[in-house]
Amino acid sequence: MKYMGNKTKMLPVLGEVISFYGRDSETLADPFCGSAAVSWFMAMNSDRSVIAGDIQSFAVDRARAVVERIEPFEGQVLLDDWFARARIVVDAIAAHFPNHLRSIRPDMSGIAPIQLVVAQSRRFCKEVLPVVFKDYIGAWPVSKAYGGYYFSPEQSLILDALRQTLPDEKVARSIGLASLTDAASKAAAAPGHTAQPFQPTSSSAKYIIESWTRDVWGLVRDAVFDISAHSANRLGEAVVGDFRETLGRLSSGDLVFADPPYLGSSLQSLLSCARDHFSRQ
Repeated sequence: MKYMGNKTKMLPVLGEVISFYGRDSETLADPFCGSAAVSWFMAMNSDRSVIAGDIQSFAVDRARAVVERIEPFEGQVLLDDWFARARIVVDAIAAHFPNHLRSIRPDMSGIAPIQLVVAQSRRFCKEVLPVVFKDYIGAWPVSKAYGGYYFSPEQSLILDALRQTLPDEKVARSIGLASLTDAASKAAAAPGHTAQPFQPTSSSAKYIIESWTRDVWGLVRDAVFDISAHSANRLGEAVVGDFRETLGRLSSGDLVFADPPYLGSSLQSLLSCARDHFSRQ
């Protein structure tokens, strides 16, 4: 997952450190789980229960897909029905335009044409699509806020359609939502999840092409197969909230992997809260 601060590449060494210090712990906690890389690793490579937390719900949704599941899941079963329902939504919106998919799938080649296409796509997502959306039930946050910026009009519609048609069954929905987050991150026309989108300048135009031509369906499908194949060794929990929500579920002797997004005052608050919590036990 393209996420600033992602610890995936550090896991071989980081995992050894966590395993060593958590050998006598009943629970392992990741109160700033972010991309969920560490939470997933701890859940899949230890016999401890993992509690993942974050103030950002997308991060918790991603962690939940593994830490709250102890058996693999059949990804194809999820994909068949989900994709079929989402394609109906995308096709219904696309059918409103004379050139059909050409309006939401622009041709991009050369810097000048790219600059024109980006401007047209932003105007299309801001002024045209919202008028069409009024005839449909459901939210379209990606198309309205990010279409023409982080994503092409077509990518935005696909992401919104997939979000609207997520399965109702708890496990399937959890895996689907985590996969959708993963795909959106990898397709985004930006260097990282917190970065500003690439602008159609002479140096960045090529990155917009690369991003806007990425196959969202394929990215989601690959993520579903990858995530559904993994599961925790012991049932854990994922919670939305600041680090206090996570620490409140721990007991003396449990291990906390503390990687706050901002050091200094954030770390001091964490340590102070931990001392107060465990002193009361």
